[in-house]
Amino acid sequence: MPTIAIGVKHVTLGEGTEIGLLNVFRGLRRIELEDSARIESWNWVSAHPIYQQLDDNAGTLFVGYGSKIGSRCYIDCSGTVIVREYAALGGHRCLLQTHEPDLAHHQQTVGRITIGDHSLVSSCTVLLQGAFVPARSVVGAHSTVLAGYDDESAAGLYVGSPAKWKCASSGGWHDREYVDITQHGVRAEQGILSGDRSATRQSRQADKVAAEA
Repeated sequence: MPTIAIGVKHVTLGEGTEIGLLNVFRGLRRIELEDSARIESWNWVSAHPIYQQLDDNAGTLFVGYGSKIGSRCYIDCSGTVIVREYAALGGHRCLLQTHEPDLAHHQQTVGRITIGDHSLVSSCTVLLQGAFVPARSVVGAHSTVLAGYDDESAAGLYVGSPAKWKCASSGGWHDREYVDITQHGVRAEQGILSGDRSATRQSRQADKVAAEA
């Protein structure tokens, strides 16, 4: 099945961009992917059109050079979502929500969500209105990022709900000038280990062998 775009007004795709199968884009004013940006499969990206009547730039998704959005994410682009260069959203199953109610003034509002360059947002993370992931940072899986950070915030590992700075983060990911990770490794012994099997079953098998001997 193809990717579906409904009511999307403007789309700009750079060289080498990729959009996987079974994505849905609905109601956005603008989608822009810079060169070598990638959106994987099974994502739902939508925007409520009423905010575009209030601000011409509402309903914007921007994915910067060499960045990617993973799979099975739900992205509310009623406001603006920015993924800067060499950054990654997922992993899988991240939720981004740019709109939220202002209970004090009895109205629904939209804002921005920004993922800084060379940053990684891990699987199942929630980013709410005003969330900002600093450049060269990592957000741990299942964390919730709220408003309160900006370009001046410290780079590092952010974890928890709400996400807080935990420690510095370093490594080639944060300094790379290439798009994909091409090297792969195995960190643990694979397959079914002897300790994984039922002790009762192993005992019965031993008894059976002894009886047949």
